[in-house]
Amino acid sequence: MTSPTTSGPLASSTDLSGQTIAGGRYHVDRKLGTGSMGHVFLAHDVNLETEVVVKVPTLARLENEEFRTRFLQESRVLVKLGHPHIVRILDVGEFKAVPYFVMQYIGGGSLDDRIYDSANEGPGQSPDEVADWLPRVAGALDFVHMRGFIHRDVKPANILFDEFGHAYLSDFGLSRFTSPDEQNSRMTAAGAVVGTPNYVAPEVVLGQKYAGHADQYSLAMMVYEALTGVVPLEGPSPSATMVNQTSKMPPAPSKHNAALSPEVDAVLLRALSKGPLKRYPNCLEFSNAFLEAAGLTSAGSGAQKRSGERATAGTTPAPPSKIPARPASTRSTVTSAGDTQISVPVQRYSVKKTTKIKRDGTGSCPKCSHELKLRHKHAGQKGQCVKCRGLLVITRDLKEVKHVVINRRAGQSNLSESDFALRLGTELFGWKLPLIAALVIAVVMTGIILSSVSFVSVQANRDLDKEKADKMGTQKVGTEGR
Repeated sequence: MTSPTTSGPLASSTDLSGQTIAGGRYHVDRKLGTGSMGHVFLAHDVNLETEVVVKVPTLARLENEEFRTRFLQESRVLVKLGHPHIVRILDVGEFKAVPYFVMQYIGGGSLDDRIYDSANEGPGQSPDEVADWLPRVAGALDFVHMRGFIHRDVKPANILFDEFGHAYLSDFGLSRFTSPDEQNSRMTAAGAVVGTPNYVAPEVVLGQKYAGHADQYSLAMMVYEALTGVVPLEGPSPSATMVNQTSKMPPAPSKHNAALSPEVDAVLLRALSKGPLKRYPNCLEFSNAFLEAAGLTSAGSGAQKRSGERATAGTTPAPPSKIPARPASTRSTVTSAGDTQISVPVQRYSVKKTTKIKRDGTGSCPKCSHELKLRHKHAGQKGQCVKCRGLLVITRDLKEVKHVVINRRAGQSNLSESDFALRLGTELFGWKLPLIAALVIAVVMTGIILSSVSFVSVQANRDLDKEKADKMGTQKVGTEGR
C-alpha cells in the first residue's frame, strides 16, 4: 500500500480523468460524482483486473492543509473498519500533490435508488425487502461503534448494493472517533456539517454528547422512509428540518402505509425517540425487533416469514396503500458536505430478491414462490416466471435465481422485457418446455381429441342410419309378402 504524504506543492487540478496513477496500476476512467470529501472517479486496477473507485479532494478543499489531514484521516478510518458490509479501502497515495485513496467499487446502486425505483408502482419497500438489507447495515454500524467510531451520516444514498443485492455501508467523510485523544475537535467542526438534516439525530443537532444511538436514529429514519416513501420530519428548508428533528415526533408509519402493523409502528417510534437512552441498546437489537414485529426472522442473506402467522393473526391485514411520490424539489440537502452521489451508468437492472437453487435443479421464483425446475442450459439465462411474469436472472453457477427490475432511467439500461423471453416454470408431462412450444402441443392435442370425437360421432351416425335403413327394408319385405 502506497504511503501518503501530508504536504507538498499545491496541485493545479484534481481531475484525474484519463490519468494513470500509482506507477501505472490504476487507469482512471471517468468522474462518477462529488461527495463530502471530494471527487470520486471510476478506475481500472491493472493488477487485480477489476474496477475500483478513486477518491480525491476538490481543489478548493485541497488548499486547506487542515482539510487535507481530515481527508487522509478518512482513509485511516476505513482501513480500521474491515467488515464484510463496509466499503473497503484498498490503497492510499498521492499523485502530483493530490492525495487519494482507492476503494472497492460497488456497482448495484444505492438504497435511495431502490426506494424510489421508477419501475415500481410507487416509492417504498415491503418489510421483506427492508429485511434483506437492514440486519447487514445494523451489524456494520454496531461494528463501527464497537471500534469507537460514529458514522454520523447514515442515509439511503450511503447504503450501496453490489450486483448480488448485498448491502454496504459507505461514505465515512463525517465519521468521528469517540476518544478526544484521537480526534481534533477543531478539525471536526471546521466547515463540516454534522449530517444530513432529514436523518440527523436531535442530540447531534443540539450539540450535545452523542454515541452510537445517533446512528440508530438515522437508521430508523431510513427504515421509515423505505417503508412509506415519506421523510416524516422534512421542513421547507434544512434549518426547519433540523428544528423538527429536535421538537417533533413523526406520525406512526402506518399513517402513510396502512399495511404496516401497530407492532412495526411501535418499534420504529421507539428507535426515533428524542432521548438516546430510550432507543434500543444497539442497532442489531433494533433490527431484530423490527423483524419480529413484521413477522420475519433473519435467515442468512435475507429474511423469511415465520412458520406461524404474523403478530396480527386473526385479523384481515389492510391492503397496501398507494404511497405518494415525494416531490424531488422538497428534499433537504446540504451542499457543503453532502453524500457521495455516484451514478452508475451501466447498471442494467436492480436485484429485488434472491432464492437458492438446490442441487437437483429445483428452486422457486423469488417473487411468487412458484416452483422452477432448472437445467444446466439455464445457467446465466434471463427469463420470466410463467406464473407471475416476474423478471428472473439465473446465476452462471446455477446456484441462485434473482428477481430483478430493469433500470428504466435514461441511459442506465438497454434491456427490455423482450430480453427475458424465456419462460421459466412451464412443464408438460414432466418435460421442461418453452411456453410457445407448450401452447402448440396443447393446441395439437386438443385438435386430435376433437377430431377423434368428431370421427366417432360421424361413425355412430352412419351406423344409426344403416340400422334405420335395414329396419325399413325388413318392414317393406314383410308388407309385400302379405
